[in-house]
Amino acid sequence: MDMRSVDEKDVKDLETRGRYLRRRGFGGYRSEDVDAFLLELIREVRGLLAENEGFRAGVSPEHLRSTTSSRPMTPFDVQDAGFNRARVGGYDMRSVDEYLDEVTELLTALTHENEALRRASSELGRGGREPMTTSASSTPRDDGFAMPAEFSPHQATWMSWPAREDLWGGRLDEAKDEWAATARAVGAFEPVAMVCDPGQAEDVRNRCGSGVEPLEVPIDDSWLRDNGPIFVTNPSGEVALVHFGFNSWGEKYLPFDRDAALPEALAAYFGVRRYVAPFVLEGGSFFVDGEGTLITTEQCLLHPNRNPSLSREEIEEGLRAFLGVDMVIWLPHGLVEDRDTDGHVDGLAQYVRPGAVMLATAAGSDDPNAERFEEDRGVLTRTHDARGRSLEVLEGPVNSWAELPEIGPIVIPYMNHYLANGAVIVPVGEVPADEPALELLAKAYPDREVVGVPAAWISHGGGGPHCITQQVPAGSFVS
Repeated sequence: MDMRSVDEKDVKDLETRGRYLRRRGFGGYRSEDVDAFLLELIREVRGLLAENEGFRAGVSPEHLRSTTSSRPMTPFDVQDAGFNRARVGGYDMRSVDEYLDEVTELLTALTHENEALRRASSELGRGGREPMTTSASSTPRDDGFAMPAEFSPHQATWMSWPAREDLWGGRLDEAKDEWAATARAVGAFEPVAMVCDPGQAEDVRNRCGSGVEPLEVPIDDSWLRDNGPIFVTNPSGEVALVHFGFNSWGEKYLPFDRDAALPEALAAYFGVRRYVAPFVLEGGSFFVDGEGTLITTEQCLLHPNRNPSLSREEIEEGLRAFLGVDMVIWLPHGLVEDRDTDGHVDGLAQYVRPGAVMLATAAGSDDPNAERFEEDRGVLTRTHDARGRSLEVLEGPVNSWAELPEIGPIVIPYMNHYLANGAVIVPVGEVPADEPALELLAKAYPDREVVGVPAAWISHGGGGPHCITQQVPAGSFVS
């Protein structure tokens, strides 16, 4: 019997066939049917676990004690039940039946627990819900932590290494070359740690050089800005991390379990305190100024594939609690081209300094982003930040296009630049428009060196230098 693992082909087959294994009597337990059915079970358990976590975030500890076990159900419980196994004992009938019995028992337990939590939540009523908390019953804001701005000093930058050939259509080497170029550019200004799949450390060293430190941790993909930890600091200079939920931009790319668990793995490795936020949030979907203001887009954070059970007000509550901000500015739109992330703000804006935001400029009235940029600009110019300041809105570069062999034209998103210590790391496409874009950014950041890095393949993958980096603020990790 075929012993292959579940892979991206299985996902596509499942979506196109609309056919999956039925428990008992399904004609021989063919491996392809078992694989497809396991994918259905994965989705079901993920949904129940997410619902479980969401209920726990909104129900008082007293109700939890009266309705559930002493600790939350976690993905590790699923693994203990054998759920994440891609192979089921050779796919013989007895082992599959026993396995499905285990999973059925788990699903039943989760369903009953969630129903108890649902009833408890209903008893409290919407007006009586307690604020979002971690399992330790405190949030970063409770403990005096808040997220500093990207333009503040860093102790390091973290990245993750391209891991899967199937995501790059035979262009994994090209992707690695551009990841390495960004890492080397950042590494000239601050230390860089590169998370990579086990066995990839030598590849990282060979391509990135000695200035980039590899860290072998199992991963699914390479966009650490979105699935990795977000860092917060307190007035004493202590640094903790926040672990937000990650669902691969609305379950667009499977699997993503290892990416979703990465903040926990890194917190354990570095011995740093971890706050667990009970909602989905990607690092590229927002900016903070470090003085109480956060900017995001309605297109992304209010998208039904992120936190469908949360209202706009509840999302704001979570942002205040886990990032320490006081005010949220909601831009209507991200880039029209941004289908993967559903309109991340880091595709069109960046905080240059407190009170000053740069926004991308349309190429003309026929630019498909022209009306979107105008609406976003209108919100920024009419808004005061958390300090009561009118925002200065700077004109950003006009995006350009580069030609990739056998691919075609690909956008070069100059606004997806990263602010390293003393530097601006900017995507370029080796096209004439690069030079005026770099000159404009140099004027906006007179105290930083502007460094262009090749990024057409990064853009083909769905982002730019900002999407693949995450700043670790200056300070000392607190346990």
